[in-house]
Amino acid sequence: MLVNLRYLSFTYDKALPPSISKLWNLQTLVHHRSSHMCLLLPIEIWMMPKLRHICSITSFFPDPCGAGSFCVLENLQTLAGAKNFRCSKDILERIPNIRKLVISYDVSSSVDWSEYQLEALVNLHELQTVSLLIYGSDIVNRPKLAFPQKLKRLNLSGCQIPWKSMTTIGALPNLEVLKLQYDACRGTEWEPLEGEFCQLKYLRLCSYDLVHWRANETHFPRLQYLSIRYCVKLEEIPSSIGEISTLRMIELLDCPPSVVNSAKQLQEEQEGMGNEDLKVRIGSLLDFRS
Repeated sequence: MLVNLRYLSFTYDKALPPSISKLWNLQTLVHHRSSHMCLLLPIEIWMMPKLRHICSITSFFPDPCGAGSFCVLENLQTLAGAKNFRCSKDILERIPNIRKLVISYDVSSSVDWSEYQLEALVNLHELQTVSLLIYGSDIVNRPKLAFPQKLKRLNLSGCQIPWKSMTTIGALPNLEVLKLQYDACRGTEWEPLEGEFCQLKYLRLCSYDLVHWRANETHFPRLQYLSIRYCVKLEEIPSSIGEISTLRMIELLDCPPSVVNSAKQLQEEQEGMGNEDLKVRIGSLLDFRS
């Protein structure tokens, strides 16, 4: 019988019916759509306590509005595809054990970020993976961001964080993967502080206005993979980056010749010191699809 379903993945271009809550034993819900229309998940989603994973492409997650009849989704570990997600106390208290959160915001330049309370994410103490994507015109008031100590993977896009404010992210003690995508940060210069990014293994930089990146092996002591994409104004990769003993790959995508040359020189210097492990991969948009 359908009530015994634990995994459900389907394509449906309309809003999910409230009757979805009758699938008492459902643990994984994957809702695909062929259209790009953003729909509201039924509020009855809060009546499915066994849910572990919700993946619904660009859907509005319903606000329980303090209603006591809905349960706490203590088993929920993944919420992916939530649009304009409100990190209110009432909602976060109902998903206390969430580990992976993929949220996006389609906003105007005058958005009031206090409505979404993104800084409250710091209270999700089990959270390990966050993907935060912001779409819209130039944001006048940037969102306040704060993340819990257990965070391991962070993907940011459109947040327009000043490089000097990256210390908040650099101080996360367990962060291993950081992807700074389109317009994640703003400014021409980034100089991390010593002691930051102590566990970072993968770093992706994608910045249209970054010119000077001043960093060395003390800033990223465990870095293994460096990906630099579309940094059209960046002058060079800091030579000291090559002294990171764990670094194995530098990937360059549509970067200026000066950056390419600095990567090749860095590789040659390491080879001259007997380090044959460092590889440099150079390509364009057509080469990389990830």
